[in-house]
Amino acid sequence: MILNRFIGWNRNAAAWLEHHFPQIFGAPSYKAELERRIAEDVARLKPSAILEVGGIDRPLLERGADFTYIGLDIEEKRTAIASTISLSSSRSSGPLMSRRTCSFRSH
Repeated sequence: MILNRFIGWNRNAAAWLEHHFPQIFGAPSYKAELERRIAEDVARLKPSAILEVGGIDRPLLERGADFTYIGLDIEEKRTAIASTISLSSSRSSGPLMSRRTCSFRSH
């Protein structure tokens, strides 16, 4: 009971400090920095295809009309199926979008 109260008080105090002094107590947004760098590289390099590893279920990039998006998701389970690799590719072409998906499993 006392520990729960202390933890609650500590969380509230930390939130207050972060809100009032973000330069000192606020954590930088690494995701925003990563997205900014990717956007700069895409604009500068104008790639024809982008491979995002680990991005099928939770993509970081939005699919664009200017490039082919390829998402590669590798998931390892400690069961009868040792690993699963899924590869998804899509290309925006005007109002239509083509999509290819394939999976590989090793036992």
